[in-house]
Amino acid sequence: MRLTKRAIDAAEPGERGRILWDDELRGFGLRLYPPSPRYPAGARVFVLRYRTEAGTPRQQTLGHYGVLTPDQARRIAAETLARVRAGGDPVTERRDARSAPTFAELADRYEREHLPKLKPAWAVEAKRIIKADLRTKFGPRRLREITPGEIARWHAARSAAPYAANRALAVLRAMFERAAEWGLREDGPNPAARVKRFPEKARETYLGTDELERLGKALEELATEKDGRRHRPVAAIKLLALTGARKREVLRLRWEHVDLERGIAWLADSKTGPRPLRLEVPALALLAELPREGDWVFPSPRKPDAPIENVRGTMAEALKRAKLEKVRVHDLRHTKASAAAAMGFSLPMIGALLGHRRASTTERYAHLAADPVREAEGRVQARIDAALRGKPKAPVVPLREAE
Repeated sequence: MRLTKRAIDAAEPGERGRILWDDELRGFGLRLYPPSPRYPAGARVFVLRYRTEAGTPRQQTLGHYGVLTPDQARRIAAETLARVRAGGDPVTERRDARSAPTFAELADRYEREHLPKLKPAWAVEAKRIIKADLRTKFGPRRLREITPGEIARWHAARSAAPYAANRALAVLRAMFERAAEWGLREDGPNPAARVKRFPEKARETYLGTDELERLGKALEELATEKDGRRHRPVAAIKLLALTGARKREVLRLRWEHVDLERGIAWLADSKTGPRPLRLEVPALALLAELPREGDWVFPSPRKPDAPIENVRGTMAEALKRAKLEKVRVHDLRHTKASAAAAMGFSLPMIGALLGHRRASTTERYAHLAADPVREAEGRVQARIDAALRGKPKAPVVPLREAE
């Protein structure tokens, strides 16, 4: 019997499990169910039976009659059998797809097993990105379903905040690398690897002497206000400016790591690994004035057993009073490099002052270190120009030929 609409409508439900087989397409049939509370008139479901290449019997549900017409069900059955003849196993493939790990499951494992291996500062930022950006977008999705095109569109839609978009892309790329390492996704290219980052311009601001004076005056005003709650954040900002240290390095400083007699603070959690932070007279005087209350040099006013998380609010208020715009806390570090370059210190010396591990990191300040060279060039050219005009300011020593 060929399964047609007329034949199916005329069939009696009978006992549970009864199947009407199609005579034309082997393995294609209709399972009949008796009436039930959910299906008062009974149910009719198209099924397909086949054997895998290894000879294992399988049965796949194609869909309900009424949702699918007999011709539609027959076409699906024929396509499925074609996949089986090509070596596929649709039932196993569907089961695997339903049990495939989701992005949320990857995120849980990544936070549990991988983030503790990272630097604390980056681990905190990566966790924030995962929660705020990645889980929201990809959370319930199966890893195998997330495509490079989808990631590219998601990244492109964040063009208004290119820096944040690039940071999120970097975390996503790292997560897919771990997924492959853990066997949570099939071998193959990382779907986030070929998505191009937005171009980033170096955001470096250097405060001049006048700007530093205005900032210093504003910080003093904040530190001496009646409630005194800005005193610690102001001191932290000043220490950042004096030492050129990174924000986290200063805010996470413990008293046990500060040696005022030797003029050293030990940075146990530096970005480039543990290193000493040299403290000279201005920094030592600043720290000596701070009361020692607990373990942290800069304890939080709300949680004394924890350090200050950030100084953005105090910095923003100080910049407002100093009438300075587009300046970040990290620019105090750039200002330290600028001051060192203006005084004629070499790039290796600037790198040592800032705690750089690689010389390439310091090369971003090369244009600043060239200022003394420009000054020397100007002085030499002025002397030669004076000699050429017959008015030398000092005798010009003639060059001797090499012997």
